[in-house]
Amino acid sequence: MRYLQNPYRATDTSIFGLSQGFLRANALLWMLWGLVLSGAGCDGGPSKKAAASEAPLSAAPVFSADTAMGYLKEQLAFGPRVPGSAAHRKCGDWLVSQLKLTGAEVIEQTTQVQGKRSKLALRNIIARFYPDRRERLMLSAHWDSRNTADREDNTALHKLPVPGANDGASGVAVLLEIAQRIARTDPGIGVDIVLWDLEDQGQSDIAEEYCLGSTYWAKHLHQPNYTARFGILLDMVGARGAVFSFEETSTTYASKQMKHVWRTAHRLGYGQYFSFQSGGAVYDDHVPINTIVGIPTLDIIHRDAEAGDFFPHHHRTTDDLSQIDPATLKAVGQTVLQVLYDEGAALKLASAPK
Repeated sequence: MRYLQNPYRATDTSIFGLSQGFLRANALLWMLWGLVLSGAGCDGGPSKKAAASEAPLSAAPVFSADTAMGYLKEQLAFGPRVPGSAAHRKCGDWLVSQLKLTGAEVIEQTTQVQGKRSKLALRNIIARFYPDRRERLMLSAHWDSRNTADREDNTALHKLPVPGANDGASGVAVLLEIAQRIARTDPGIGVDIVLWDLEDQGQSDIAEEYCLGSTYWAKHLHQPNYTARFGILLDMVGARGAVFSFEETSTTYASKQMKHVWRTAHRLGYGQYFSFQSGGAVYDDHVPINTIVGIPTLDIIHRDAEAGDFFPHHHRTTDDLSQIDPATLKAVGQTVLQVLYDEGAALKLASAPK
């Protein structure tokens, strides 16, 4: 993914229909939105009055950070999951097997798509839990790792692939552990877990070369007329000291859902990870989901709002296991699980006889 360095620049270019002119025209709205957030409570979060009016948290399974760490280590053991490599193929096979073990209905999208220099083999992996249910939520992360460490200061290292411990493997690890929980304890709603391929193979500053897997899916849905109540994308969710700010594309398309996720994190005691501060707009897999399919989708992504950059080891050879903190995986995983089960409980309450 890449950061939209100047989202308000007036040009004629567009990204999946999200024009720069549109972003510039809405700059004032985003500024006002930030003021609203800052006034919501003394710390920029929900006010005590708002928190008191929310429904009680439903019973949700306990997310195991240890199990998630195991899934993360398994991915790294294959080596960098660069598309076209043996490590990528073997890891993909392993991911499919792990999801099938939960009893989920697993669908694979395989094809060839145009990359920056040549066509690339695509493999999206989709796991459907409780597939007969109409009401659904969509969780996703990308499972490929970048083929070039092009953010290294030493240009000689640019030819090396990125291990992708945080950028890729962390989100997948969280989702694999969530898959285990929802397979054993019914959340009361249908859930689709999607692992995107070819997210991170683009050339710097050319947005259209990123997110090829999610873009293909958006144009070739795995199920005719597929929809979901909303989606949550996980990207770089395992680093030590991570802070997840409000991502502005998510604010545009899934503001209500994003605020709900962040409030849930604070109610669970994970407020130090989830900041109500704006972190800028990020070009990530949620963009085609929002702009092409129209499913409101938010991005939980580690980005330093003040520095205007991703976590320090982004697209570097040092994005390895030493950067991962199980406590961060726990904060994200438990929050997402709680949102799932709260959504299921709300559905049950709404359908109960009056």
